[in-house]
Amino acid sequence: MSRQPSLHNASDSEDSIHSLKHVSQQLKSLELCWQQEAIYKKDQLERDGQIALLVEQIKALNKRDEKVQNKLKSGSSSSKGSRSGASIFEEE
Repeated sequence: MSRQPSLHNASDSEDSIHSLKHVSQQLKSLELCWQQEAIYKKDQLERDGQIALLVEQIKALNKRDEKVQNKLKSGSSSSKGSRSGASIFEEE
């Protein structure tokens, strides 16, 4: 018995090729999604770090503002002019 190629086998081959192309496209799409997710996570970490830095800077500014307010209060209750020309913004 000799085997002769049939139209059915050619159709199966085309379906297989189509399926392989489809799977290949899906894999490429999945890889792209993974890359985008990695970029998103990296960006999110950077933003979180920037937010943490800004929070620390705000805390430092609030602390400095509190010191200035305390100096103003103590300056107004103590004898006036005892520190003439001194800046309330000087660092200790």
